[in-house]
Amino acid sequence: GLAKRGGESGIRPANRPASRPVPPRASRQNGSRSHRVTYDPRRKSVPDARKSGASSAFAPYVLRVLLTPPSVQRLEQPLTSWLNGLALPLPQLPLMPRPSSLRVPKGDATSPPNHPDTFTTLTDLESLVVVGANGSGKSRFGYAIERANQTLLSLQRISAQRALEVPDSVTPEALDKAEKNWYYGNSEHATESMRKGFRWRNKPITGLLNDYEILMKLVFAKQTDRNHIFTQSHLNGKPLDSPPESPSDKIKRLWAKLFPHREIYFESDRVVVLNDTGQYNASEMSDGERVSLYIMASVFVASYESVLVIDEPEIHLHRSIRDSLFDALELERKDCLFVYLTHDLDFAISRPAAKRIWLKEYSNQGWLWDPLSEAEGLPNTLVAELLGSRRPVLFVEGETDSLDTLIYSVVYPDRYIVPVGGCEKVIQFTKSINKSSQLHHLNAKGIIDRDRRTSKEIDALEIQNIYVLSVAEIENVILTSRVLSSISHVLGFGDEVVEAAKEMVLGRLDAERASQAIMHVRHRIRIVATQTIDNAPDSAEELQEALNKISKDINVVNVSSEVESIVESIIKNSDYEGALKIFNSKNLVRQVSNSIFRMSNIDGEDGLTNFVRRHLRSNTSSELIEALRGVLPDLTSEH
Repeated sequence: GLAKRGGESGIRPANRPASRPVPPRASRQNGSRSHRVTYDPRRKSVPDARKSGASSAFAPYVLRVLLTPPSVQRLEQPLTSWLNGLALPLPQLPLMPRPSSLRVPKGDATSPPNHPDTFTTLTDLESLVVVGANGSGKSRFGYAIERANQTLLSLQRISAQRALEVPDSVTPEALDKAEKNWYYGNSEHATESMRKGFRWRNKPITGLLNDYEILMKLVFAKQTDRNHIFTQSHLNGKPLDSPPESPSDKIKRLWAKLFPHREIYFESDRVVVLNDTGQYNASEMSDGERVSLYIMASVFVASYESVLVIDEPEIHLHRSIRDSLFDALELERKDCLFVYLTHDLDFAISRPAAKRIWLKEYSNQGWLWDPLSEAEGLPNTLVAELLGSRRPVLFVEGETDSLDTLIYSVVYPDRYIVPVGGCEKVIQFTKSINKSSQLHHLNAKGIIDRDRRTSKEIDALEIQNIYVLSVAEIENVILTSRVLSSISHVLGFGDEVVEAAKEMVLGRLDAERASQAIMHVRHRIRIVATQTIDNAPDSAEELQEALNKISKDINVVNVSSEVESIVESIIKNSDYEGALKIFNSKNLVRQVSNSIFRMSNIDGEDGLTNFVRRHLRSNTSSELIEALRGVLPDLTSEH
């Protein structure tokens, strides 16, 4: 009967790469040896397909037959005659699905790499991305997958340790021999048990894979075989409409999309690239071109329904080319299951259909890993970034190069600082991380500016591990008595400069008391309105009632008077720290820098801030850092 594999027919469409015809495998029946034989009926059976109306796209196909144990050569002719004698039309075949399940080590460190019987099975896979930091055992994990699945599936692993030595030319080789050399590393001892010794040189995890020439020989052999079949069909008087695509054709087509100004050609024994200035051999390619060619060729020569394990796919590839390359390859080889092993979090996120697992660590007892799932309220890119951190997380306002991030990085060196923009995101992300079962171990905390918040608001936020500065905004930290005195001391100024700065700040607050009061009123209205509307029922009448209640609950004149009274008290008592607590002004530090310290602006930044920035970048411990640590929140308390 027709050979079955994995419960599916052994027949494959012609537009799929040829299955691996060579590997002899141990039969499960009676322990006998089996051989896979390929039969190409295009040479004699194509007319029958045309008479039957079957699509010519499926005319070229292969019947894979398991034969025991007489030689392929003795049985090939009787099998051909028997098939042709049936005079049956060629079938219209559906595209066969990719492998969707895979044996992998368990994630609880109970699956040693040498005991695949302890592994678990991942199912419903479209592709798989294994993400882990350096030293987490990714390559070893890939080898464990190879060992556990190679007797059940057609599997090829592409090592991260691969040489990029492309030969100027290759010596032609028969297809059968080329396939064995590529898959097993040897054409004479082509068995799964020999693969470790010949292909991997007994170093399947750390060994350098130097097989570029072997791969190119297989590409040329498949091109030659395709040309032979097409020519033979014409000689027999039963020509095919057009030759099927060979791996070299597919590489050329995809290459044109990735490198639009460079054309690649496969001549009789060498690969050349043509650009605007001339041509060059494959040996003169850039690293990015070499890796692209290697990956494309490896994928396109793979057997039908293969599992392709690609270790560190990001090596030597620019992100724009890398993502486009693997998007195209997955689209071209829908029959294959792609498994990626990477430490590049951006690449992991670029595979949206993939099942992703996070590899934490490896020991002799196995691996610790978790599914990388989406966390509510968090972008996927942020989840991936945080999983790469082994330190507790601190969300802060600002951007990567802002003063906020620099100050917090120096003051809290034991924490992984993540700037996320505004205070709303700091609050949202901190809450989401601590609610996530997958990420709560990161012990996320957040720091935000005071920004006119009331004591009641501050207490509610700290319960959720979100800390509020003791000053209105981060810039005011520079002007606190302790930090300003430290800066003055480093710069060689006396105490009189610090006192002059304090007088200026109090004077500015006095002059702007009305505008500062209105800012506080707006904040109160915004907070009350947001809470009232969010908690209001869904009906229009009740929502209108809630809006009416806002105007009743907030008396603008009273709130404004209350704030002005606070300002009056601060001015009267010369409460400098109290002034910094309520005074929101981005220009305050600039005014002190220019008028009191007489420092010039540098690249649009005031001299005082620029000095702090430069000092923190060049010092890991100093009087200034200790001063900053003394005025910023203490994160050791738990809520």
